Amino acid sequence: ENLNSSKFLLVSLATGVPSQQMISSFDLRFSPNHPLNDNITALCSNSFNIPNMEYCPLTLLDIANLENYYKQISLEETINSIITAVNNNDYTTTWGFPNAIYINGIDNYGTIRTGTQVLWGKERENTSSIYSTMKYSYVDTLILYNLYVGCYSYLRVSNIDDKLLN
Repeated sequence: ENLNSSKFLLVSLATGVPSQQMISSFDLRFSPNHPLNDNITALCSNSFNIPNMEYCPLTLLDIANLENYYKQISLEETINSIITAVNNNDYTTTWGFPNAIYINGIDNYGTIRTGTQVLWGKERENTSSIYSTMKYSYVDTLILYNLYVGCYSYLRVSNIDDKLLN
């Protein structure tokens, strides 16, 4: 639809920072022994509207890891949508990626950091080290999507036998 109307779709997967997080982060950083720190942390974590979240991400990279954890779900659902459509030969409910995506927390080898350790190696308090450097294969997902869209669209248009796809 965008191609036919010469439109370019740009989507930002970056998350806006709640103002309460900025205030709480300041309070926790510059008055670490304040008696109300538990309340400050609760105000911060509640500002993200994530059930059972009990910590305050103090830096932008902490927030990038947190948002990437949830954004990987959208990316995975999109790639699964096209795979399902191709396997069922039903393209009526297929999702697609936009023409360009803004995303935070890009890590090495085309991944996005989803773990608890920020890129410079600082670990959040009270976290398990098994999740510290978890990543999601962001670039591989986009390449796989483009392969499915490009190759299978070509095969459908060319009337090539489906046996070639198996």
